[in-house]
Amino acid sequence: MKWIKIFAIPIIIIIVIIIALLLYRNIEKKKYYSRMPKIIEQTVDGTKIMTEPLDTSMYYIIAESCDNIMKYAWESNTKALLSLLNPKYKTNNNITANNVLEITKLNSSKVYKTLKIYRASGTQYAEYFVQGITENGYIYFNIDEYVPKSTFNFSPISEEEFNKSINMEIPIYKEIIEQNQYNELPDLRYSELKIAEIHFFDYIENAILFPQIAYNSLDKDFRERQYGSLQNYINSISNDEQIKNIYISNFINTQELTDSTKKIGLKKYTENEKDEYIEYIFEDTYGNIYTYKVTSVMQYTLTIND
Repeated sequence: MKWIKIFAIPIIIIIVIIIALLLYRNIEKKKYYSRMPKIIEQTVDGTKIMTEPLDTSMYYIIAESCDNIMKYAWESNTKALLSLLNPKYKTNNNITANNVLEITKLNSSKVYKTLKIYRASGTQYAEYFVQGITENGYIYFNIDEYVPKSTFNFSPISEEEFNKSINMEIPIYKEIIEQNQYNELPDLRYSELKIAEIHFFDYIENAILFPQIAYNSLDKDFRERQYGSLQNYINSISNDEQIKNIYISNFINTQELTDSTKKIGLKKYTENEKDEYIEYIFEDTYGNIYTYKVTSVMQYTLTIND
């Protein structure tokens, strides 16, 4: 019994210290991912708070919903699109199953990525203003959420409407959105590893599909020293077989993979918490080192082998 008492106290102390460190780590991480500028302060229900999502998972939930909208358009699933479109938008534009693709023009592209999301919150209702990109340029959505049922609808909006929405106080859409087979927001719960992987592969995908976005995400001093111009960067990426193989291995149908491109990508990563950002250090299959500074959800700069 004596020996048990001697060892029990230090073990308990160590356990308490570990729990405290884990709680502190979690609190600090939330601080990094919630650091976004307020444009309008909320005073009553219905007054908009314009900010990128404070909840990391909510960013990915809305982005996934936009991915699904585009997938339905590419598949010419007019039933899904009609069930998801905002009723007022459908009425104002005389939308039918015969013209929904022509009017929304969502099937005019074959690739899509969400870039930024702004949120306006009430008690039971929320709106999200989304900036995405396709091979044809930027694209914008207004997503309406009925919070009690986690249901949503959407409207395509113009760049002008997007900019007005994120800089002006306008009424939140306040209509109950009944659930259907397409309009429930996905329940995404990503681990720390998954979030890290998303950041790593975000740059890889951008480098191949949206090189201007990828170039601008590079640390300014690094990109100017390493490439000098966007065109030099594009020329470099077009000749980079390693980054092409990582992209093929992770974004192309696996049936199209060859032995040389299978299981290529992220080899390992470490995460470090700094005063103003989270630092990810990734190593790919080829030994290249990517150092990310993540200041908020999907907002980062990086260097490569620097």
